[in-house]
Amino acid sequence: MAWVEMLVRPCRARGWGAHMLCMVSLSAMDGLGRALRDGTMTQTDFDLLAELRSAWRDERSWWEESLRRVCTRADVTVTGRVKNLGTLREKLHRMDGGLSTIRDVVGVRVVVHGGRFEQLWTFVDVGEVVRNHSMKFIDRISDPRSGYRALHLEVRRNGIRAEVQIRSHLQHEWAEAMERFADKAGRDVRYVENYDFPLLSGATRQMALKCRVYLSMWSSEINSFERNGSPDSWRSYLDYLEQETKSLLEEFDVRIL
Repeated sequence: MAWVEMLVRPCRARGWGAHMLCMVSLSAMDGLGRALRDGTMTQTDFDLLAELRSAWRDERSWWEESLRRVCTRADVTVTGRVKNLGTLREKLHRMDGGLSTIRDVVGVRVVVHGGRFEQLWTFVDVGEVVRNHSMKFIDRISDPRSGYRALHLEVRRNGIRAEVQIRSHLQHEWAEAMERFADKAGRDVRYVENYDFPLLSGATRQMALKCRVYLSMWSSEINSFERNGSPDSWRSYLDYLEQETKSLLEEFDVRIL
């Protein structure tokens, strides 16, 4: 998105990205990650992980408080989380890098109760917080993943990586539905285009494929609606598509229980 890049470019030019020393060496973190991934944790590993998780929770709280303070030009909801051990282990199995390379071990979500215009202004507000820290911008509106759309800022502060997601309320509603579906149908549906659910079979697999198609249609319609405005007839179709998708997802939930 050209307008987002215009906002990010001055941040880069002004050098908003000095790294601070990490409290734990990268090699120690990656060694811990290997132990966590392989299930070979020692008491020393558990002690180190406890220290890291305490620091991660403090960092989450700092980001939550800071973003609530500056996001004033739109009605927003700010929530944070630290990845749990199961999610960390899953991600370590899926990726090539170690624990030190996980960019969203701390995550903060800013949900904008408005459309793309309000999302833009919220992005500007968030820039007031991230500008003094190492930052990378990812535009998941112009370059979505399996239907997921949002604006992301990957930030490093005090040696701790965090990811700030800025979503419109429609983008958030879709993402929450996809997350619940992925928990039951297979987490890879969030990352792999045209995922075909190899662990499912028969009618259950066919229904999962149909759910994926409807989620894709719903995501595309949200994008068109937010980009082009909101005539009543367009909103009616968007609401209809949302209801049909959620109804299908509920049927899938019942089938897979």
